[in-house]
Amino acid sequence: MSKIISTKHKIKSCDDVIADFYNEGDKNIKGFRNRLEDAKKEYSKRRKDYEKNNPSHKYELAYGFEYIPIEKIRFNYDVQRDLNANHCLRIMENFDPRVVRPGCAVKKDDGFFYVYDSQHTIIVLIVLLGVHHVPMTWVETDEPYFDAIAFDKLNNSGIMRADMFALHNTYLYRYSHGDIDKTVILAAEVQKVFDECEVNLEPKRVRKSPGKRGEYPHYSSHCDYSYKGYDLTSPQAIKQILNGIKKYYGNEEDGAINQGLFIGLCKIYNIGKEANSLDFFPENWVDLILQSMKEICGSSADAIHSAAKKQWQHTRGTSWDAPVAMATLLRELFLLSDLRMKFNVPAIEKSYVLYNRERKLDICKSFMPYFKISNENTRNLQIV
Repeated sequence: MSKIISTKHKIKSCDDVIADFYNEGDKNIKGFRNRLEDAKKEYSKRRKDYEKNNPSHKYELAYGFEYIPIEKIRFNYDVQRDLNANHCLRIMENFDPRVVRPGCAVKKDDGFFYVYDSQHTIIVLIVLLGVHHVPMTWVETDEPYFDAIAFDKLNNSGIMRADMFALHNTYLYRYSHGDIDKTVILAAEVQKVFDECEVNLEPKRVRKSPGKRGEYPHYSSHCDYSYKGYDLTSPQAIKQILNGIKKYYGNEEDGAINQGLFIGLCKIYNIGKEANSLDFFPENWVDLILQSMKEICGSSADAIHSAAKKQWQHTRGTSWDAPVAMATLLRELFLLSDLRMKFNVPAIEKSYVLYNRERKLDICKSFMPYFKISNENTRNLQIV
């Protein structure tokens, strides 16, 4: 087994997470305090109305499980998704304690209960009801990363599927504790390549948060593509691709790695791999392709990517297939450039982006601002 990758342990107390709830709400949610007070008032009104109309019943929590003091509760953000204050508020605004499920946690040797499900409900109970003990089902196990396994099983299927970044973090946490499941190993390998290229794997919402964003100046916000790209290529190819995008298109907003360029280059490599022609790829193949694109289309990867979708629809009239579409676009741009003699880019079978069915250049108005080629190459150009 390869060297254990260290992870940043983000254990927070209930007080810490409640402070996060208020801080995030104040900064990012319009009318946060008013909505919070309205939710509390509405809850109090619902409770009084219910008990008035049902004098023999109580509008309160009643579970046959153990109530855990909040001082004993911990949230492990190597496992959990980040708290979503707006989700907490939505629960509060339609809160009924009779349908609240107990939280789920693992009891560890330090005596604390590490929550792996219902963190939002737990915060609601504390903030809305002011409780000091929370109903909790809990387990004890010898597996040090059981909370990560449980989170994966609960959130990796059905309507409540967690986003890929949340699952990726749980896999890294399990890896750091010695788990050798193949999915866990894959996550560690993907993370290692991105770390070596100094590219954070993180969603945009995390990137915009100074306290949560990663340490590197560039980031990739498409975790699924990171895995798919790794599957299509090799660690060395991923490094070439990431470093090439940083070199030619490293000035995107907040250091973003454009996902269209990333997956398109991965697809070109994959086609070469499947055709057993990687020996004919020059060492600087990524540079050649991206240099030609920059010379023809300019320096805004996001704008080119967006316009390319409209160009694809213009010539193809079919739904967007990012790996194939971007690989085809990159190839066609390269063949229109002055660098075309330096690399025989593999063809993408039965695909085209810049050409119509008559095989004539056919550039739509949306893509026209990003299509600057020499007069020599415009002989068959048809603008529609």
